[in-house]
Amino acid sequence: MSYAQIMPEIIVGVFALLTLIFSVTMFRGAAGYVAIAGLLLSLFSLCGLEPSASVQLPQINSFNYNIDAFATIFKAIFLSVALLISIASIDFIRGQKNRAEYYCLILFATLGMMVVSSAADLLTLYIGLELAGISSYLLAAFTKHDKESTEAATKYMLMGAFFSAFFLFGVSMIYGATGSIALPDIAKGAGTVAFMGLLFIIAGFGFKMAAAPFHMWAPDVYGGAPTTVSGLLAGASKKMGFAAALRVLVFVPVIFHANLAIVLAVMALLSMTAGNIIALSQRDMKRMLAYSSIAQAGYILIGLAVMGGIPEPRFAVGASILYMIIHAFMKAGAFIAVAAVAYMAMGNKQICRTNLVPRDCGGNHEGNVNDYIGLAKKAPITAFCMMVFLLSLAGIVPLGGFVGKLFLLIAAFKAGTLGLILGIGLIVNSIISCYYYGRVIKYMYFVPSDGKRQKEPLAFVIPMLIAAAIVIIAGVYPVPFIDAAMNTAGSLISAAGVVAP
Repeated sequence: MSYAQIMPEIIVGVFALLTLIFSVTMFRGAAGYVAIAGLLLSLFSLCGLEPSASVQLPQINSFNYNIDAFATIFKAIFLSVALLISIASIDFIRGQKNRAEYYCLILFATLGMMVVSSAADLLTLYIGLELAGISSYLLAAFTKHDKESTEAATKYMLMGAFFSAFFLFGVSMIYGATGSIALPDIAKGAGTVAFMGLLFIIAGFGFKMAAAPFHMWAPDVYGGAPTTVSGLLAGASKKMGFAAALRVLVFVPVIFHANLAIVLAVMALLSMTAGNIIALSQRDMKRMLAYSSIAQAGYILIGLAVMGGIPEPRFAVGASILYMIIHAFMKAGAFIAVAAVAYMAMGNKQICRTNLVPRDCGGNHEGNVNDYIGLAKKAPITAFCMMVFLLSLAGIVPLGGFVGKLFLLIAAFKAGTLGLILGIGLIVNSIISCYYYGRVIKYMYFVPSDGKRQKEPLAFVIPMLIAAAIVIIAGVYPVPFIDAAMNTAGSLISAAGVVAP
């Protein structure tokens, strides 16, 4: 195997170490630009890769790695979201003494996500999950003098450790049933022990997805972490959980299909219903987006739940992947817009300077939807981008969110009674979500305000416009996104050679 096949990961790892080196030099302020350069270089190297079969590092015999279309598309998602978040962070954490460590953690979290997307065995999968998880715990606690942030990070870490134990227990049961930790060998486990192992593994993935009933951590962590970190968690880390689940589920034995489909369907219904209903009463923007993310996890789970109940599972998997691609930019963009509002509320100051009140870094100034009154007049670019993200999350034509939900709906309606229930749930919950998304849009555009026009920093405007453009293009001309999602799903299922549950 040529090391060129893992060059994107090598680049991210090297630049993560470079940003750490910058933290002890007089050039620590340049760490953000170094991280951005590394992410761009990794994206370019990813574009030049030819997808191939599973490969193995000769020096590490137990480290199996997939370089395929599935891994490529998810790595592109992770790198793109990390890039947008890093650009927005240039102003958001300017003046923070340990900002070099912040970018280092973003890069290591991204590296962990990339490892997960290429994992060919359960051990490699666990290593990637832990690398991304530990980095995320530290990022959530980045404002260490902030009680709310520290409390949220502590809860995140403790629950993460708990569900990591669930995952490892499931791995041990799979190993006991099959004698192997390679993903293809999961198909050999047809007994009760193997099924219970799969349930424990799915619980571990459910935590990463922030899907009900494993969602308890998300509102507190998204609300307490710095807003840019919340964007990384919602835009990228959540997709890591789904990527890991898809890697495993395509190898599930046929005997387990019906039972796992019911488990995933229940998770989907609980997530979309609980997330949307609780979001209705939220006045804090970050918590509202957190509950919205729980609901969105339910939508994505529809494809996973019905992929064994339709003649062509590729379509169901592709529908979920399509929605994940679009959702990554919707959610990351929305949190960047929230961060921009916080930054402007502080009068374009360095909101994370250590001499400011700690909650000013990612907290109170994002707090209430009332802060968005008259935003279209005060910050028209930010308001427009936020409107695009919210309308797309609601599934309004002609934006990318509508296309993604449409494909999920088609997949659901092809899957019999269970799919019909999930499809109706998607429609009803999308209608419910229009209320709390529409409330923010009403405040931005239709409630008068005396506020004056504010300067919108480029560090926020650039990533917001990029994300908004992708969401709009995905709705107006979705063909490239649909083709990429379906090809990715096809490569995953054909490589497995097994019809998924």
